Amino acid sequence: MNHLIQSPTLPVKPAELNQRVLELFFRVKGKHSPHTLRAYRQHIFRFLSFIENKPLQTVTAQDLQAFAESIDDKLQSTQNAIMAAVKSLFTFANKIMPEFFPANVSAVLTANKLPDNLTERILTTSQVHQLIKAAASNLRNLALITFLYATGARREEVVSVCWRDITPRKVKDETGQTINVAQVSLLGKGNKRRQVLIVPNVYKLLLRYKPVNSEANDRIFDIGGDRIYQIVTETAEKCGLKISPHWLRHAFASHVLDSGASLQETASAMGHNSINTTNRYAHAKLKGGAGLLIKL
Repeated sequence: MNHLIQSPTLPVKPAELNQRVLELFFRVKGKHSPHTLRAYRQHIFRFLSFIENKPLQTVTAQDLQAFAESIDDKLQSTQNAIMAAVKSLFTFANKIMPEFFPANVSAVLTANKLPDNLTERILTTSQVHQLIKAAASNLRNLALITFLYATGARREEVVSVCWRDITPRKVKDETGQTINVAQVSLLGKGNKRRQVLIVPNVYKLLLRYKPVNSEANDRIFDIGGDRIYQIVTETAEKCGLKISPHWLRHAFASHVLDSGASLQETASAMGHNSINTTNRYAHAKLKGGAGLLIKL
């Protein structure tokens, strides 16, 4: 990375150095999704406000610890995300500008280990059907929620998917009959593409929703990630559920595994780099176990 980014020349004022480090840092993080970049900016500026914009060169481990202790967000995952962003900034500065940041003051920070509560965030098939039914009065919302569940796509992936990314396919079902399905190309993390097949009913729904004058390069859902979040949460409230769009991704992974998909197939559909990530869904819901052998 060093050879791609030019460090400022000496001498440099602290305020200018702060600005330069932040510019370079956000430029690199800008290669991620807009949602990820927005989160990084929010967390970093929260930290800068806490230290009253003091020169980053003079920040100490004690400053970082004080900031960590000041975070009053109830969710441990949010606290960890904030501190991970700050740690990433100082690790970055130490790597590209060692002449200004000879030591990584954030190296002493460790995230609090989170309990694995994935089981609590997996919807049942009945709850998914309730959610889809609650969206039926609005064709766009119905198509959106159904697409999220049927593909296991992340919010940012849904935002970027276009009509050209859907290709009709003919495949054979378990009985050997040929059925019309569709293949969706999703642009995931790290600009990696993956292919997911969607069942006939979902494909028919998308075609019914597709505007007559739409073009290949038009986005299927011409809305942003925040609006997607709002649609899902508001629809879920009608069913008495409190969820985010990502819950539908969890449901997809869990339900396809329950239906007999292999870990490899599920990992490919989810865009997981490691099968260990996918394996969490296999362990989230027990179908049997030694405990069932106890006779009471």
